[in-house]
Amino acid sequence: MSRVTLSDIAAELGVSTMTVSRAMRDQPGVAHEMRERIKETAQRLGYCPDPEMGRLMRHLRRGSKAQLKANLCAVTNFPPGEEPRYSARLCRYAAEHAQALGFRFSLIRVSSVTGDWSATLRMMKARGVAGVLLLPMVGPTELSALDWSGLSVVSATSSVTQPRFHEVAPNHSANARLMIDHLAARGYRRIGYVGLTPHAQRTREALPAALAWHHARHQVRCEPLLFMPDEPMPDIVVWAQREQPEVILVGRPPDQPGFQQALERAGIRVAWALANSRAFFDYAPGLDERDDLIGVCAVSTLSDLFVRAERGIPEIPTSISITGQWVDPQDATMLR
Repeated sequence: MSRVTLSDIAAELGVSTMTVSRAMRDQPGVAHEMRERIKETAQRLGYCPDPEMGRLMRHLRRGSKAQLKANLCAVTNFPPGEEPRYSARLCRYAAEHAQALGFRFSLIRVSSVTGDWSATLRMMKARGVAGVLLLPMVGPTELSALDWSGLSVVSATSSVTQPRFHEVAPNHSANARLMIDHLAARGYRRIGYVGLTPHAQRTREALPAALAWHHARHQVRCEPLLFMPDEPMPDIVVWAQREQPEVILVGRPPDQPGFQQALERAGIRVAWALANSRAFFDYAPGLDERDDLIGVCAVSTLSDLFVRAERGIPEIPTSISITGQWVDPQDATMLR
């Protein structure tokens, strides 16, 4: 039995093949009643999309850079120069991959103070932006009240809490377990954590939760030291004397200005590791979250949404989680 084609459906209803194609992809320009008739007819005739043909068409669309040239836009509410280096690197890899696929790519910053997201979306639509890549935000961000229709959207962060878009982000839970397993294999039991509260929130409290499980398992106690960026710098000596960590995981270097020196002056020797190593130093032990893979994968996902004409908030959002890797240079001196 031959495969049912779009032409067969079109002949059955007396419409053009292009009309059937647009209706099956939920593209505008086809009346609602006709779209429903086309889909019902397709189901009745046993139509099944040809995956190889779809793959070929996507390849042809991607390969025609001169014709594509659609606009993709990355969005964050971090002010210039204040975003984590991880976020800046992710955006750079995303931009490079987008341009390699034939897209134009730009970055827009929404004020974290005024937060005029509605105006930003209107501006993007007026500029003909087809796809939006949501980058890490200053803190947990709620965006469900906005009109996302007409835009393909992928979130490269877990800091956008609502609505749920298709997401490509670090596997925070797996990364936390990965770090703790490597430190535990070295014999560390009391693992301390120094970091910013917004970062813990953006990563869904994965590391504090994994540490709580680790400490309960080994019947020890070591509370993390979390603080807000605008708070006075906490006294790490008092914390270390109280919690007695054997090793300290640091969220990122700005979280620990002078901490090591303060501990050394107090005669406290503690090993250190970074919770996101590669984004800051190539020589320090810690976690590489693979911002390069996340940036590339996020843009590839956004490109697929654009080609399939999938716009707005997805009915069933999908999530791609990238597990990082432990980086332990041979000449590292932070872990003893």
